[in-house]
Amino acid sequence: MDILKNLPDGLILRRATTQDTDALVDLQIHAFANPDTGELDIYLGGWTRDLMSGKHPTFRPADFLVVQDTNTGALVSCMGLISQTWSLDGIRFDVGRPEIVGTLAEYRRRGLVREQFRALHEWSRARGEMVQAITGIPYYYRQFGYEFALELVAPRQTFAPQQIPELKSGEREKFRVRRAERNDLPFIAELYAQSCARSYVSCERDEKIIEYENFLEDNPLNGNASWWDVIETDAGERVGIVMRRRYVYRSRNSVYCYEILPQYAWDEVTPSVLRGLAAQAETMQIVAGFCRAIIRFMN
Repeated sequence: MDILKNLPDGLILRRATTQDTDALVDLQIHAFANPDTGELDIYLGGWTRDLMSGKHPTFRPADFLVVQDTNTGALVSCMGLISQTWSLDGIRFDVGRPEIVGTLAEYRRRGLVREQFRALHEWSRARGEMVQAITGIPYYYRQFGYEFALELVAPRQTFAPQQIPELKSGEREKFRVRRAERNDLPFIAELYAQSCARSYVSCERDEKIIEYENFLEDNPLNGNASWWDVIETDAGERVGIVMRRRYVYRSRNSVYCYEILPQYAWDEVTPSVLRGLAAQAETMQIVAGFCRAIIRFMN
């Protein structure tokens, strides 16, 4: 057991191991339970199981910090560090992403998150990461040295089916959307890099990350997971890519990346893509557990 620090009241701060997976999931689904209904966040647990699988290119089980109560053996608080490479106007730099920061309600306000951030920031510095970036509760993370820096989401919303152009009678779709296959990985990586070139700040994705996202991150209850799709002509010629959330969430079918080859026009391809995404959304409900939502609009 890799104990990093003894804390008051019989608590210890240590690295997680593969054997902690079930206990870590139990901690997180309770720590992030709906405060009004008590409903457990089972979809966060699915994400954790994928991270703890050891398949992620830059994350291992020991990249989770846990606080354990030695009186009961229970895990009571946690956070993880996911390493990424970002680009600032073409200049590459390493970034640490703290994720899944959670504490059971009865153990809050004891400074456990602060202790873990101290250790996590040291890990990140040791890896040569110049920046740590976190998403989460507005203002909360300022007490740990974080400040607002980048706009997190600036979505365009299309209401389905009201704003999606219908295919005219007698016409066939010029383009279709299909799940990516392994032989599509170089094409996806190329077009994703093309997409990033238009942004002042971007997060790099190589073929290993894309492979993980599309083929190895496979827990059916991973509510954070996405899939890569390929846009192609009716003849099977590849035209573009789409990265989308696997499940409809809060009535949204979220698209995180949409890119096409420069010889094609956006207004020519997009209507077919929208119709394809709307059709997919009807099948994107979680099978195990409860149904997330009915499609209303897409990001």
